[in-house]
Amino acid sequence: MDPQEIQSGGGVEVLMGQRRIATIWANELDLSVILQKRKELEAAASGSELSVATAVSQVSESGGLTAAMPVVHEQAPPELADIIARMEQEDDNEKYRQLARSLVDCCEVLRSAGDYESLFPALSFLVRQGNDEGISVGRRGYALLALDQVADEQVIEYLVQGLVEKNTEVKEQLHPIFRQLGAKTVPLLVARLAVAESKVARKNLSAALVAVGEEAVASLAGQLTDERWYVVRNVAAILGEIGDVTCVGQLAQCLAHEDERVCKEALRSLGRIGGHEAEAEILRVLGAGEPGLKRQAAISLGLMRSEASIATLCAVVGRRDIFLRSFQLKMDAIQALGRIGSVRALPCLVGILQQRHWLASRRWRELKVAVAVVLGQLGDATTLFPLLALAARGGRLGQACADAAESVRMRLDNRRE
Repeated sequence: MDPQEIQSGGGVEVLMGQRRIATIWANELDLSVILQKRKELEAAASGSELSVATAVSQVSESGGLTAAMPVVHEQAPPELADIIARMEQEDDNEKYRQLARSLVDCCEVLRSAGDYESLFPALSFLVRQGNDEGISVGRRGYALLALDQVADEQVIEYLVQGLVEKNTEVKEQLHPIFRQLGAKTVPLLVARLAVAESKVARKNLSAALVAVGEEAVASLAGQLTDERWYVVRNVAAILGEIGDVTCVGQLAQCLAHEDERVCKEALRSLGRIGGHEAEAEILRVLGAGEPGLKRQAAISLGLMRSEASIATLCAVVGRRDIFLRSFQLKMDAIQALGRIGSVRALPCLVGILQQRHWLASRRWRELKVAVAVVLGQLGDATTLFPLLALAARGGRLGQACADAAESVRMRLDNRRE
């Protein structure tokens, strides 16, 4: 970097903090040597290393990690509270840096004593400072650097344990910390998610990974090939919540999974992510996929408001089915057309409304009621005549058509105004 650019950014130490760089070894070109040095430093700092494999092993053997449930204290120990208060009031970057180093040292003492509970005020404070646009870039950088130094693997393990326990208050306070720590928390979160037994634990761990966001995508996507169907389903759901388009191809491969539950979750996630590639994969399932997946495909396309799917959805609705065995799929397709809200669907919908059916008459009536509701939502003047014609016949369908016609009139009046 240009020296002036470094200076304007707050200096080398600030920029290192922003990029989560804790140590620099100059003039060393061999990556294996660098990694070995890093391993030695981390081992010296933490006393022992906890890998993901070790974490999983501990969980498998003992049913849970040995760390106790975090209890968030509103007040920090006196010495730590004093440093936090001084940092909060300090405007000078250099003095702030010195205080940040003191805070790290104080946290190291607490960490060595196993008092992880008392670290929460410091972690939360550093996250707030690191994201506070009201303070200088320099102080924000020092806060983030201090956070990275305080939150070692053992602290992260303790934070993850807090998510496994059934405590909503703790969970909500932990998510901003996971979001800020980012990728360094992902391996253990993923490992614990794979072995979590309770629904609450899976939900909390999933929410933390969603909070981490795009930094978790690469690790999560690698789990889509796991042999356990429930792991793949959970990971697919998280990727959908994160919404990163880079994992669309890997989610699409899950549509061929042997377990239908995984396929449905992949369809939901593709619908959440959106984009042309995801849309094309969902359309493929709706057009020629397994019967059990077509309903979810229709729902996902409706939630996406996919204009490209209108012709296929209309084909599903209009497909000949005397006994209406595909009732649920047709209902989902009609509701999807209503969510999309395009007048291109009108000929198909009005055609269904005007057909007469002697077999499975009750099901056809329910289907036509759903069509009437959608026509009322679309609010097109051309649908008034067929709606009023059926409204005159009375009955449940007649009432639905009368309500839809009134809705169309109201929408037309609003547009004129």
